[in-house]
Amino acid sequence: MTSRSQPKTRRIAWDGVSFDVPETWDLAGYEFARRVTRLELEDDFSVRLQAEWVHLRRRPEIGAVRRRYLKAAERLARNASGTEQLDGLPEGWTAFLYTMPERRRLAIGFAMLPATETFAFFQLHFGSEDGDSPGQVLHILAESLRRHQRGLVPWIAYDMDIELPAIFRLDRSSFQAGLKMLAFRCGFRKLHIWQASLADMALSRQTKEQWAVQVLNSSRLFRGVRFVVDGDHVKACRSRLRPFGHYDEIGRWCFHYFIRCDHDHENNRLFLWVFNCRGKGDLPLLHGRVGPVKIRIEGSSGQDGA
Repeated sequence: MTSRSQPKTRRIAWDGVSFDVPETWDLAGYEFARRVTRLELEDDFSVRLQAEWVHLRRRPEIGAVRRRYLKAAERLARNASGTEQLDGLPEGWTAFLYTMPERRRLAIGFAMLPATETFAFFQLHFGSEDGDSPGQVLHILAESLRRHQRGLVPWIAYDMDIELPAIFRLDRSSFQAGLKMLAFRCGFRKLHIWQASLADMALSRQTKEQWAVQVLNSSRLFRGVRFVVDGDHVKACRSRLRPFGHYDEIGRWCFHYFIRCDHDHENNRLFLWVFNCRGKGDLPLLHGRVGPVKIRIEGSSGQDGA
């Protein structure tokens, strides 16, 4: 049986940074700014973590960063009934625990990620009723923190677990009950990935290709094309109203759609991805995995008139 001082954990990975947190914490929101990523996690009751990492042009002197933080934290320390510096963290980390009114606790930690120009700041919230040790949770987070700059980069939240090349950047997302979507950009190319739960219910009345066509044609993400089943594949057909493409396609010069759907039998899920690009020459850019399924695209992009 797991003790309270060693909580069960899960992995969170977002925008090139990954770390472990208690298993009940999950994504609540995120924001991208210039070279800055902000992430918020919550459990069933409240916000638990607010994180921010900054990709700097050069590594700052960590002592100067620490002095600047202590100056900014003076007001926080005045409002706290107790302040404690947390020790035993990995090299380069600075962390403090504040006891706030109503026995709330606030743990704050920051560090330069090793061998990178990334500065990370974490603020963890604990209520008086929480059994987890703030110091232990922050230690788990700090020990597990990783920066992914090359190769395949993980994106892990909720029950989604994706790996893509670092050149793919998140553009938008949608988290609906039973159907999640992440959309990425790679230059002017776009990649959309869906994951659906309860695959057995969806496939009780249709094939996975028919399900994919239903998802794509009901989406407002694709203008000027409609999707049809072609044997055991899905293809895009050009609308006669826009024979030369939609203005979005023309502006990016991306008229080809490579589509694939897969059934994850073990976990009862469906995966669908659509790569909108300039042709087969772009396909080597796309590799990785969605859950246990390797990303692979075969066959024609399908650009028939409709």
